Amino acid sequence: MGTRDTSLSPLERDELLHVATASIADVIQHARVAHSTIPWKLTEDNASVKIYHGIDPDAPPGTTSWLADTKLRASLDEVATLFASFDVRDPPRDVVSAYCRHLQALYDDVRDGRRLHLLAAPTARTFAAVNWVVTHDRRTSALVKPRDWCFVESSDDAVVNGHPAWVHACRSVDLACCPDLHTSCGFVRARHIRSGFVFKETDQPGVLQMLQLHQVQLNGHVNTSLVGRSLTARAVCKRFRSTAQNLAKIIRTRRLSALAIDAMTNDDTNEQTHACSLCDRHFGFFLPRDQCHHCAQPICRRSQCSDLWDVDGSGMKDAGRDSRRTKAKRRICTLCNIAATMEQPRHSNERSGETNGRTIALNDDSDDDEDLYHTQLDTNRSNRPPVVVAVMDIDKVELVAPGKWRPHDDDEDDDNLLHEAMDTWTSSCPSTHALDSMPRPSSDDHPQVGDFFTLPVLSLRGSN
Repeated sequence: MGTRDTSLSPLERDELLHVATASIADVIQHARVAHSTIPWKLTEDNASVKIYHGIDPDAPPGTTSWLADTKLRASLDEVATLFASFDVRDPPRDVVSAYCRHLQALYDDVRDGRRLHLLAAPTARTFAAVNWVVTHDRRTSALVKPRDWCFVESSDDAVVNGHPAWVHACRSVDLACCPDLHTSCGFVRARHIRSGFVFKETDQPGVLQMLQLHQVQLNGHVNTSLVGRSLTARAVCKRFRSTAQNLAKIIRTRRLSALAIDAMTNDDTNEQTHACSLCDRHFGFFLPRDQCHHCAQPICRRSQCSDLWDVDGSGMKDAGRDSRRTKAKRRICTLCNIAATMEQPRHSNERSGETNGRTIALNDDSDDDEDLYHTQLDTNRSNRPPVVVAVMDIDKVELVAPGKWRPHDDDEDDDNLLHEAMDTWTSSCPSTHALDSMPRPSSDDHPQVGDFFTLPVLSLRGSN
C-alpha cells in the first residue's frame, strides 16, 4: 500500500508534472483550425465529423498531424468521468487489468496497457500519470507491427474562447523503467509529440465540441509512398470515427444505466395491453411481447421500437458495490433511448459547489502573438486571493493551485531541469524495474482507495 512511485525522486516527479501541465496547454493551442501554427487542410467532411491533415513545421521529422472536429451529446462531468481509468469511489483490486479494459472500451486498437506512475492525487476533473500502452489493429496485423507508447497522460479544466472546456493530453517521455521492447517483444516504440482531446461547451445546451488532436511519430518502416500515405490517412480517419462512436455509445449506456429502474413490477397491468405501445402492432407468435426496462411500457422486439443495451450498475446513483460490477442486456424502448441521448446536462457554470479551481484559459480569437494562457486559483478553496500567472511561452505554463500539482521552481537545480522541448526526457529510474521483466502484481499489491484518491467522484463513474 505504500509503494506508490517509489522509483521517482521528487525532482523527477516535478519534471513529469511540468510535462503534464505544458502538454495540456500545448494541445489547447494546436487543437484548433483558426489561428493555428499548423496549416490544416480539410480531408473529410460529413455529417458526423470533420477531419483535417496538416504539416507542422516545428515538429520532429516523421511526425504526422491530424485533427478531428465533431459534436458529442454529453456534459464535461460525463466526459471527465468517462476518461477516469477506474471508479474513484471504489477502484477494483486488479487495477492493471482494469486500466487495460478501460482503454479497450475507448479505443479499438489497444491490446495492452499499464499504469507506471501516478504523479499526483487525482480528482474528478484533474489527473496526471505515466502510462505504457500497446496498440495494434488486428485487421492489419500481418502488415503492420504493433506500436507501444510510454507517455505522460494529464487532464484538467480549461476555458477556450470564453467557453468552459476539459482537456485530456498525452506526451511521450523516455523512462529507464520502460525500455524499448523491440528486441524482446517486437514492439516499435512510437511517440506522442502532442495528442489529446479538447471538449468545449457550445451554445447548444448538452452538446460539446470534441476536438481530437493526433500528432505522433509512428517510427519503424513507414511507407511514405502515395499508397502508404493513403492507407495511413484511412487508418487515422477510421480511428477518429470509431473513438467518437465509442464515446457516444458509452455515455448513452451510462445514461440509460442511470435512468434504468426495476420496472417489471408493472407486469400485471401491462398484460392487458395486446399491442406495442410504439408501433401499435399486435403481439403474437412472431411478435413476442417485451417491456422497456425504464418506462415499463409494453413493446415489441423490432429494432425500430427497442434494442438491447448493456445496462450495468456503474451509472446508478444509489447502487451498491456489487451492482456496479454487474452487467446485463436490458431492453430499452426507442423513446427512452432518445430521451437519454437528448438529455441536456447542466453546463459547468451552472453546477453548484463543484468548481475545480484550476483552469487554463485561451482566447481563440486573438492573434498568435497575443495568445494568453493563465491559471487561476478558486477562491472557494483558499483564503488567499486569486493568483493569475500570465506567460507567453507555451513550455512554461504552470498550474499553481495549492495542495495539488506543485509548481515548477525555476530556481531549483537548473542543471537537472527539463529542457524546453520535453520530447525526449529521460528518467533515472533504476533499469532493474524494466517493464518487460516486471511481473503482473497480485491483487494484494495494489493500492487502496485511500492511498490514491482524496476527493469523491461524481455519481456517474468514470490512452494511446
